[in-house]
Amino acid sequence: MDAYVQKRVQGKYNKLTADLGLNEVGCFVEHVEDAHANFLADSAYYGNVAWITAQMRRMQYEHNQLGYVPDRLMNWAGRKIEKMPLDKAIHTIDKYIKPLNTRQKAFACFKTVASDKGSMINLIETANCDYNEEVLVSDAVDIVSEWRCYIHEGEIRGAFNYKGNLRVHPNYNDIDVMIKDFTTTDSPIAYALDVYINTHGETLVMEVNDVMSLGWYGLTPVYAGRMIVDRWEQIHKNKKS
Repeated sequence: MDAYVQKRVQGKYNKLTADLGLNEVGCFVEHVEDAHANFLADSAYYGNVAWITAQMRRMQYEHNQLGYVPDRLMNWAGRKIEKMPLDKAIHTIDKYIKPLNTRQKAFACFKTVASDKGSMINLIETANCDYNEEVLVSDAVDIVSEWRCYIHEGEIRGAFNYKGNLRVHPNYNDIDVMIKDFTTTDSPIAYALDVYINTHGETLVMEVNDVMSLGWYGLTPVYAGRMIVDRWEQIHKNKKS
């Protein structure tokens, strides 16, 4: 399979991991920036979210890049998550606000704060956004540690602490159940399951992310390469079936 990696991927290590991994699994890797170049069909892609979204549109693929808690894992969220218009969400207090998955990276996830000063901060965070659009609003939770688990073919290929206390590890038996709960015939063959450990020691779901824009946090490159290739093979196959 041919593979195209965006030249300006955020994070030098992320790009290097994808490059090495895709080469190790036998891909011919080309670095590009133009999202509308003459790409070969049925290729793999790795780049920033906006660049990948442009590739999806070019191929006329309707694709869910995840970046949230799927319905099948909502019982593992450990917090209330709901949709509401942005103009209402910015007036909440002590809530986390992030864009819907269809508008990933429209603004960075942030925590709402109270007072007139807080309202101004909330407005600054969402400048240039449509205040009628829906966003995800979740309860604030006390988090001790956050881990990214790389899942491929229903198995954990690696788990890395990316925030909080690295000495506090997730419960891998619970993660195995999460994987089972999420797995159906149309589930991604490869994805990242981000989990957090709260002050009660519970392992819960932060969000699930697709592989084509992932940060790797130390995953062995060959695993990253295989995850990218297998996921794109699945996407291409599903769109042609």
